[in-house]
Amino acid sequence: MNKAQLFELLLQIDPILEKAYSLVDQYILFNSHIDFPHRKLAEIDAFISDFYNSGIPEMVQFGKLLSRWKIEICNSFTVINGVRLSNAFAESSNGRLKI
Repeated sequence: MNKAQLFELLLQIDPILEKAYSLVDQYILFNSHIDFPHRKLAEIDAFISDFYNSGIPEMVQFGKLLSRWKIEICNSFTVINGVRLSNAFAESSNGRLKI
């Protein structure tokens, strides 16, 4: 049995685990494709609904987080000079200042 087969077998153990993995995988895919912020806004609403409707407490909580931050998340898809906007530098600086 190879790793991919083992992974599939593990996901089949519990439908909740399979659903949670699918939701996270879809969100990672959403986050990895650059698009215009207004298009992402429509797309993220579908994700929020999927997370809410999953019935998995952790996924519902993540759906609430997405809902609360959806404008900021979608604005992060703005590209300037070929680079996606990010506040990573500011967050990193804040983290170092707090230490």
